[in-house]
Amino acid sequence: MQSRICELSHLNQANFELGQKRRDCAGNQDPRAAELFDAYAHGTELPDGESALLYSFGFVLATGLLHLVGIAIGLIHRWSRGKGALRLAGSAVSAAGVFFIWSAV
Repeated sequence: MQSRICELSHLNQANFELGQKRRDCAGNQDPRAAELFDAYAHGTELPDGESALLYSFGFVLATGLLHLVGIAIGLIHRWSRGKGALRLAGSAVSAAGVFFIWSAV
């Protein structure tokens, strides 16, 4: 489980400080290169003439909201009726995806 692996991420930082190779939560060595390319890709999406500060703020806000949604899903999943509600929501999202794909074709 990904979250279980990432719980140990603080150990990765300790290993890095000791001079060992840094690894991300998936076990890949030196994730800084991937982080650099990801940041570059998002930076190139910035429209000409727009505020980089507001653009960055939007990314931070969206990331925070995604984390809150993930926490809410985790809390809902703990309830007996929550599992069914999440399955129903997942089915609705799947049906919407099929509809959009069908509409595009």
